[in-house]
Parts: sequence; structure tokens; C-alpha cells
Amino acid sequence: MTTSENHLLGLRADGRLTASWASSVTGQTVAVGLASFIALLLTMPRTLNIFDEGIVLTGAERVLAGEVPHRDFVSIYGPAQYYIVAAIMRLTGDHFLAPRLYDVVIRAAVVAAVFGVVRSQASVAVAGLFAVLCGAWMLTSENYLYAVFPCALLVLAGSWAVVRFARAEWGAGSMFGAGLCTGLTALLRYDVGSFLLLAHLVAIAALAAIGPRPLLRRSVLGCLAYGFGVALVFVPAAAAFLAVSPVQPFSDDVIAYGTHVYPATRNLPFPNLAALRADPGQASVYLPLLAAMLALFEVLRTARRLPPGLGTTSLVVFGAASVLLFLKGFVRVSTIHMLLAIVPSLVVLAIVVGRWSASTKPLRAGAWIILAIVAVPALAPAMPFVSNNRANPDLSLAGWLAERAGVIHPAPALRAECATGPVLTEAVVATDYARVSHYLDSHARLGERILVALDRHDRIFVNPVALYATSGHLPATRWGQFDPGVQTRADVQQAIIGELHANHVRWVVRDATFDGVSEPNASALSSGVKLLDQYLDTHYREVARSGPVAIWLLDGEEPGPAAGPCEAS
Repeated sequence: MTTSENHLLGLRADGRLTASWASSVTGQTVAVGLASFIALLLTMPRTLNIFDEGIVLTGAERVLAGEVPHRDFVSIYGPAQYYIVAAIMRLTGDHFLAPRLYDVVIRAAVVAAVFGVVRSQASVAVAGLFAVLCGAWMLTSENYLYAVFPCALLVLAGSWAVVRFARAEWGAGSMFGAGLCTGLTALLRYDVGSFLLLAHLVAIAALAAIGPRPLLRRSVLGCLAYGFGVALVFVPAAAAFLAVSPVQPFSDDVIAYGTHVYPATRNLPFPNLAALRADPGQASVYLPLLAAMLALFEVLRTARRLPPGLGTTSLVVFGAASVLLFLKGFVRVSTIHMLLAIVPSLVVLAIVVGRWSASTKPLRAGAWIILAIVAVPALAPAMPFVSNNRANPDLSLAGWLAERAGVIHPAPALRAECATGPVLTEAVVATDYARVSHYLDSHARLGERILVALDRHDRIFVNPVALYATSGHLPATRWGQFDPGVQTRADVQQAIIGELHANHVRWVVRDATFDGVSEPNASALSSGVKLLDQYLDTHYREVARSGPVAIWLLDGEEPGPAAGPCEAS
């Protein structure tokens, strides 16, 4: 590393950070985190994601009711997010804003972590630019409560601990901490935890191969500490589950679904040139590959400099995380599903930009090219996001607060008369779903369970899971979340029918909103199984409707009169 690079990166000639510089980096990182939190909170849309967010909210409600993931309800994710959100609900009694606040804190922490890691190796300008780009993705990724975001934070924290261990700046305790991060990640998303563990082991092996011999000896001890950290988190959770449930529900939900059903029914292709021209934001899915190639190039270019410096070590660790998590997102190729690989790739790309900007003229030009390549997919989705907030100011938290305070007065056309449900009063949902939620709230008995289903079940995209949360009624079966390849099967439909009959379930929502959605995968194909449709047609009748969303009642039961203008009729 040249003297100019040392000056740019804020390092002394021996590569160590000065105490005063480290202190300023900490202050800068905290400031970035606070600024990110304020910006993300005020711009947060109040729109409720009817499927992904609904899964977590409904799962948390089921946990509060004493149910156990996998045993009592189907879940393709780990249990941690359900229990975290359930704890927040228990403490605050808030079913929307408090969990959202937790989500925003996590997103802001991701931005701050990207800034802090990059700032330890590059100028404040480079770190600030990449923090802004990371913040743009945190802003426009509206999948709130999605476990991707806490996983991303743990990926950054665990990978940074591995870097500091490999640099001999921290002891084996840092690898233990990295293992704790990986164990927690696995409890959020089993697949992400597995890929992160593999990424860290690959990185340690690579660093041991190119580094001095003492690192090889330290690596063995470090890996043992790492494994102990993973086991300390994951094993007790697994034991607690097995104490109350057989392993079969977990195997069905995670292993069978993840290896056979999900790849066939949810896969999306990589965007081609036509797709990228139409939506430049989709180019984000290729950034981890770019980061991996640049990391390899830089490591080979500086391989003669031993031992590896902080930048090279970071390139290896975060590059490995980018590649392995890219492979994890290989099935459903979209920005949100590739975000776990995009976040560590930002660290790699920022380090390369920082190095090249202080190097020879061709590399300086390359730094600007890299920055442009990252900025386009990061900022492209931000423009329609900002435009939508301008056109509908009351949809953001800041606009909503300003409207309640009388500071702004949106046009009457922008005010949906029935925009919220009776339970999640701060959340905005489609008018049809809000009216159905109000109807169920006033007509179904307190604590009565319902089924949120579809108009047809031989072909499924998603079901509006959030209706359980917005109406205040839990699912009547263990299949609250509907997925193609699962509820389209005869055995699952028979099981649902059995639960409807055994539990005397009176209310069923049948939604045709997603009937026209067709993705280029097996979810677009009909299974030909219509057992559930036939059962509902035979034993239930439609009593109310709002647009494509209908409410069906068990034959022999009476619905009672409508209670208000915001009800389905």
C-alpha cells in the first residue's frame, strides 16, 4: 500500500489505526446511524404488505397465542423474527408502529455498519457515498419485517469480526462473536445461516493459505470458537423445539419445501437487457458478481504484500460473503431476495473505489465507473418512491403526522374513506381489504378463527395473509400462508378441509385479486386439484363482497346486518 493510500484510508505507515482516528470513526458511524434512522422513519410508507409482512405479523400473533412455528403453523423461515415481533407486541400493545420501528432501527443500523466498516479503510467521502447508496436500498425495499434486514446486519457484524480476527487485532473471542452472529442468522433464516457459515469458513481458509504460518495455527482455534458460538445459539433453540414437537413438521416446511417446491414454483430468471432498460433497478442483482470479481482481482494484484492488509482481508471475507449469499439468492432473482448479497458487496466495492481513487489514472477512472454502476440501480427505484410520496403525502409516516397536526391537507381524492382496518389503524391497506377486515371484526365472534383463502386453489400465487392481522382473527388451520406447490396439493387441501370441519369454522375469505398474476415458473400451472374449492362451494355461501374479495359464511349461520359504511356489502 502506498503512502498516498495510507493517507486516503486514514492509516499509519504500519497499518494500525490511531486512537483519535478510531474515536472519530465511532462518532461518525453513530451520526450516520441516527441520520439514517430519522430519514427512514419519516419516509416510511404506512402501506401494509399484504403477504410478506402479513406472514410475520400473523406468525407473531400465533406465537402470542401459544403456538409453535412448524408444529402448529407452517413456516419456511426460522422462528426468531416471529418471537421478536411477538415480544414487541406484548410489551407495547401496538400491532403496527412498534414492529415497524424495530424494522427501521435495523435498517438504519445496516447503513451505519456499512459506513463504519468502509470508513475504517477509506475516506469519509467514499464511506459516506456508499452509506447513501445502501440507504437508498433500505428506503425503497418496502418488505417491512422481512427477516432479510436483521440477517444483513448480522452478516456485516459477523464478517467484520472475522476480519479483525484474521488481522490478529482481536482474539478468538471475535470468532466466537462471529459464530453467535451466524447462529442468530440461522434462527432468522435457516438457509442464510448455512451460507454465511460456509462463507466465513471459506474466507478463513483462503486467508490462512495466503497469510503467514501463525495465521494457520490461529485459524484452527478460531474455527473452534466460531463453531462454539454457532452451537451456543442454535442448539438450545433446536432442543427446545424438539422437546415439544417431532422433527417432521420442520422437515416438511424447510427441507422438503426448500429443496423441491420453492425452486420450481418461485424461481425468477436473471433480468436480460430489455428488462434492465425498462427497470435499471434490476441491475442490482449483478452487483455481488461484480464485487466478487473485483475482490479477486485486487487480492491477486496485491498478493505480494504479506501479511495481507486490512483492505485485502476485508476483500476476502466480504467477497466470500457476497458470492455465497449470491448463490443463496440464485432461485428467486430480485433485488429484495438478493439484498443479503448486495449489502456485503457494497463493502467490497467501496474498498476498491477507495483504493483505485488514490492510484494510477486508469484505476481512478475505474473507480468512477464502479461508483456509477452501483449508483444507477440504487437510485433508480428512489425516484418513483419520492414521486409517490409527493403525490400521496399522507402515505408516509411524516405526511400522516403532518396531516394529523393540520400542517398539510391532502386533496380529498387522495383520502381513502376505508384505508385502514379496525385493528392496525395506522396501516394503509387496499380499500377492499379494509372493508373486509371491518366486516369480520364486527360480525365474527371474539377470538373466532377464520380462513383467508383464494377464489381458486388449483393455482396459487399468494394469499392476503395480512387479513388475519387487520381483522384481529387468527387462522383456523396450520396453513395460514398459501404457496404454490403446497396448498395446490390434494393431501394439503384434504387436511385443510378436515380442520375446517373439525373446528366448525364459520368464516372464509375468498380473494380473486391475484388470479391474473402469472410468473415464469410452475406457480402459473394448474395442479388440477379443486377439492377445497368444491368443499367451500358446497358448505359455504357468499354473504358480502368488496371488489374481488368475498366473505363466505358456513351454511346454516346468519351474518347479521352491516354495522358501518366501511364494511363489505
